[in-house]
Amino acid sequence: MSSLRVDYSLPNLETLPQPGKEKRPPIPLAELPPGQYIDTTARVASLRVRAVQDKLGPKLVFSGTLEDSTFAVPFVCHKTSLPFEKNLVLRISSAYVHEFDDKSLL
Repeated sequence: MSSLRVDYSLPNLETLPQPGKEKRPPIPLAELPPGQYIDTTARVASLRVRAVQDKLGPKLVFSGTLEDSTFAVPFVCHKTSLPFEKNLVLRISSAYVHEFDDKSLL
C-alpha cells in the first residue's frame, strides 16, 4: 500500500515574485489563478492569530478562512496593520495565490 504525502509548507515570502502596479479587475474566489496576484472582495469566515518569530523578532500572523458567494479558501496574512476580525468584509489588493502539491489553494 502506498502512502500519499502532501507538502503543506507555506511559500517563502522572500522568493515570491513582486506584485505589479497594474490594475486588476476583482475576481470571485472560485476563479483564483494559482501563482498570480489577485484583487477580490471576501468575508473573514474564521480567524486565528498567532505569534511567530522571524529575523526581526516576534510578530503576529493572521490565518483562517475567507469566503464569498462562490467559494471559501484558507488565508495567511503577515500584515499586522490590517484590522482583522471575524465577519469583516475586506477589499483585497495584490494577494498572492499559492497552490500546494495536491492542488489546494492558499
